[in-house]
Order: sequence, then C-alpha cells, then structure tokens
Amino acid sequence: MFPPNGNLVEALFTPDARLMYFLTALKHSRTMTSRLMYDGPFTVFAPTDQAFMKLGRMTFYQLLYRPKLLEQILSYHIIRGTYFNVGLDTANKKSLQGQLLSVAVRQEREGGWQTRVNDAKVTVPDLAALNGVVHVIDKVLFPAEAARIPPLAAARYNTAVVYHPYGKKRG
Repeated sequence: MFPPNGNLVEALFTPDARLMYFLTALKHSRTMTSRLMYDGPFTVFAPTDQAFMKLGRMTFYQLLYRPKLLEQILSYHIIRGTYFNVGLDTANKKSLQGQLLSVAVRQEREGGWQTRVNDAKVTVPDLAALNGVVHVIDKVLFPAEAARIPPLAAARYNTAVVYHPYGKKRG
C-alpha cells in the first residue's frame, strides 16, 4: 500500500475505479465536496460508474438537480473514522446521513474475504487519503427516505417509471 498523497476527493480520481458519476454528484453538492476535502477522517463507500448506470441516466440527472436528496444519498455513503478493509468488522456503522449501514465481512468459498455494505460488494478496497479511506462498491446505497421517491424506488429495483412532462406518471 502506498502512502496517501491527497484528500478523499483526490483519492476518488483513481483510473481503475471508474468513479466519475460519484465525482459528478459530489461536484453538485458543494457541502459534501468541501467536507471530503477538508474534514475527516471519513470512510467513503463510492459506487462505480456502472452502479450509477444501473439507475438509469435520467434518474441520475434528476438526482443532480435535487440538492437535498442528493446530499442525503451522498452522506449515506460516508461514515466517520478511517476503516481500512482489514479493520472493518461485521457491525452497523452510522452514516453521516444518520442512518445505519450494515457492514458484513464474510469468508468466501474460494478462501478469500468479502466485505459488503448493505447489499453492495466492496470491489476495490483501501484507496488511502490523508483524511480517510475510500472503498469502491458495486451498488448505489439508498437511505430509507430516498427509496420511497418514485424514480429512485424504481431504479433500486431496475423497473422503469416514466414521467409525463405535466407530472402524470406513466408506465
């Protein structure tokens, strides 16, 4: 492992992790960006671009223009403290959003260890930063309130909800 050379936002610019959607969401939430740059220590569970694509492009763009909801979802991916993969244990951790994240560490059949956060797998662990650590995950996590919003509820279960331009729900 290499010594960290930047803050958490800089750690997200890892080419092999593919986190541009998460970075774009952070850019639209100036509060979260500044927290990850200057505060901490934090552990960030950052969904891949592929995880965001599963939501659908329109759902993602709707999130960008709902700042309160976006901040809730982003802060649900962050916990206080620096927890490297080896230091994570099976427990509930309180997110910055206020709800608990279920962290589970299990031994796989192949003999290795797999870390999960709610129902997301950690695919790239331990991107170290001066003010914390980033773990890349394969799904976008939703707090309970956000999961009740129609486009997000549909995206969470990979079903389509189409909105009529005048507010009527179709499909």
